Formats: sequence, structure tokens, C-alpha cells
Amino acid sequence: MAIGKLGPEETRSYYQNNASARWTALAVICIGSFLTPLSLTSVNVAIPRIAADLQASGLHIGWLPTAFVAANAVTMLPAGRLADRWGRKRIYLLGIIWMVVASSMAAMTPNIEFLLVCRALQGVGSSMIWSCSMAIVSSVFDGRQRGFGLGISSSSVYLGMTCGPLVGGWMTEHFGWRSALAFPVPFALISIVMLVYKLKGEWRNPDAEKLDWLGTLLFGAGIVVLFVGLTALPSSRALLLLAGAFGLFWVFLIHQERTSNPLIRLKRVWQNKVFSRSALAGLLMYAAVFPMVFVISLYLQYIQLMTPSEAGKYLVIPALLMALMAPIVGRISALVPARVIGTFGCICVAGGFTIYQWLGFDAQLALVIAGLAMVGFGFGVFTTPNTTTALGAVSEERLGMASAVLSLGRVMGNITGTAVVVLLMAVLLKGQQIEPQNYPQLLAMVRYVMGISLLFALFGAYCSLKR
Repeated sequence: MAIGKLGPEETRSYYQNNASARWTALAVICIGSFLTPLSLTSVNVAIPRIAADLQASGLHIGWLPTAFVAANAVTMLPAGRLADRWGRKRIYLLGIIWMVVASSMAAMTPNIEFLLVCRALQGVGSSMIWSCSMAIVSSVFDGRQRGFGLGISSSSVYLGMTCGPLVGGWMTEHFGWRSALAFPVPFALISIVMLVYKLKGEWRNPDAEKLDWLGTLLFGAGIVVLFVGLTALPSSRALLLLAGAFGLFWVFLIHQERTSNPLIRLKRVWQNKVFSRSALAGLLMYAAVFPMVFVISLYLQYIQLMTPSEAGKYLVIPALLMALMAPIVGRISALVPARVIGTFGCICVAGGFTIYQWLGFDAQLALVIAGLAMVGFGFGVFTTPNTTTALGAVSEERLGMASAVLSLGRVMGNITGTAVVVLLMAVLLKGQQIEPQNYPQLLAMVRYVMGISLLFALFGAYCSLKR
């Protein structure tokens, strides 16, 4: 059935009365949700090979994940607004097509600068996917089934995170790092076909507010200037850039209060305590967890001297546990208060980062595995009830924007975690290539990142408990 052939009311009725259609829609969304984390994590284990082949500095290495998440953050809210107005399925499909083009370009990159541009383009495509996926699942499933549906959807995200390091490491070792960049393309093509022919109907609100282009420009400029400033630390130019970034964010907030169609209604979000505290808990937990795979990948390959495929085998542990726990907890969340389950998950994550304070040059591999397992288990316990509770606190017609706000919280968490890595790499490695003589600085960076992640997880536990 063509896109949009069913109107909003017909679409709602179709899925309420057709169980097989609900599960088909979930399968289609899961394939697309699998794609973005696959694109993100498959590159992490290939970074040392990319750095060697393209003569990339430590600064360039830090920007490989940064370019992705920064572009993702800039376009997340606009994508959510456009999805509510033009159709979530349309924006979701456009995001998948965008990812095909960007991933194909990345695999053919001639230099590190062009690769960073392609990573930013991948971030734009992923924002279209992330801003719509949870909203579509929440529209298709209702009541107690919603938690289970979101749990399965979350599992597909974690499955992508699981396969990314494993497959990316294996393909990098046997076929080169370019194959790891191209690997998501076949899955994206499958997703496009299924979206067009299997996902029926459309979810949109023609009366939704128009896109705030000035707010989008101010927010995007603030994100870009912020990251450029972080990478320039500790120079005086960096301080000026950071001051400029916060100035842009301040102007953005003032503009949001004064315009008739703001990009995000901050007062309305904050007044909804369940939603706002869930979003804040999610932001803090993603800030804690996101840098882990990146820095542990560097630790295993540079300090423990593992190959990309060997490191990838260990890096799948947290994502695999997340994928296993998400649907189970989705069922339990209908019976146990979300704040209890979520807080327990946050504490488990904090325990994993506590373990990493003992990492050293001669650390036992069991220490690395234990930390990965605790973080993966705890995050899998946390995320599904947190998302289900947040989306259950908003009306049906605002699910697209609510999904985008939650996704923005996730991306801002990713940005915060990435900023910590970029800052510490800039200060400790001073933009140099990672060589044996600066391995002590690399190890110090890993420990500092894990310590800061521990603090984020503890603050996330507090927000979850107070929800």
C-alpha cells in the first residue's frame, strides 16, 4: 500500500483491529532501528586502522563519533516537528534512504576530512529514523502491549550495537575498514522495500505547528561552535568559542519563549514532571554509557594489543545483554513501578563503571568483561520502562515530538559523553597520533572517562527515583 493511502483515523483503526499488522509494523521498524546503531558502532573498532591508513590525528579520531552525534542533535527536533506535520512514515523512509547514500559515500572516502563529512550526513539520516521509530511503535501498540513493543524495538537497537563491533571488527580485519562502513547498506535497502510495501497507513497531524527555522539555526550553530571549542581546548580561542556557544544557546532559549511556533515548548516539557524527569534520566544514562565502547575499544587494541575482531568479540557483551533484557523488562514494567526498575538499572551501570577504576596496563581481562556485563545488564533494565513511562505521559497527537525530545535527550547524552572524550583527548594527547610513548596518557584518559561516567549514572539514578 502506498504511503499515506490510509488517513490518520483509518490507520489507528486498522492497527487496533489487526494484530498481525501490528507485529508486521514492529518488524519493519526493528529493521530500521537496527541500522543506525550498526552504522555507529561498526566504525569504533575500525578506528585504529582508519587512523593508520588516512594518517588521522588523535583530534580526527575524536571527531569520528562526534561528527555523527553532533549532526544528529542538530536535526533531531526539526525531524520530529516535520514528522508530526508531514508524516512519520515519510520522514522515517527519507532517513533510511539518506543513510544508504551517506554510508556508500563514507565507504569510498579519499581522506579523513571527507569521512568526517559523511559521518555527519549519517547523523542527519539517523535523526530522521530515531525521531519517528518510537512514535510509530507507540501509535501502533497501546496499553500494556506498548511496553513490550518498545522493548522489542529497543532490542533491535541493541542488536545493532551488538553486531556493529563484532561484524565491523571481523570485516575490518579480513576485508578492510571500508567494508565496515558499507556493511549497513544492504540492511537499509531491505528496510526501504519493507517500508514501502509492508508498513501501511500514515501517522501525521496536518495542524501541527510549522518548523521554527530560526530556532533550528540557532540551536545547530550552538552545537557546532560548542564542539569546535571543545576540540580547541586548552587554548584561549577555545574559551571564546565555548562562550559563543553558550551565548547562542541563551539566545535560542529566549527565542523559544517569544516565538509563536517554537521548536520545543520548554515550559510544557518541564511542567510534565514524569516526562521531563524520564528524559533527564535518559540523557544522563546515555552520557554515561555512550563513550564506553569507544574508549574500551581503544584500550583493548592499543594497550591490550588485540586485533579489531578480537576486541569486537568483547565489545558485543553490553549490547547483547541490553538486547536480551529490554523485552523481558518491557513485560515486567507493566507490573512493577518504572522508577523502581529504572533506578535499579542505573545502580547496576554505576557498579560497572566503578570496576573500571582498576584498569591498568596489566589488568585482568575478567575485569573488562565484568564491567561490560554490568553496564549492559543495567542499561537494558533501565531503558524500556523509562521510555514507556515517558511516552505514556503525553497525548497521541504529540507522540512524534515527544519521541524526538526523548531521542534528543539521548543524543545530547551522547554529545555530553563524547564531549568528555574529545576534551580529555585534546588535553592529554594534545592532538597527536596514538603511539606507544603516549599510552600512559591514553590509559589516564580511559580512567577519567569511566570516572565521569560513574557520576552521570549516579545522577541518572537520582532522577529515575524522583520520577
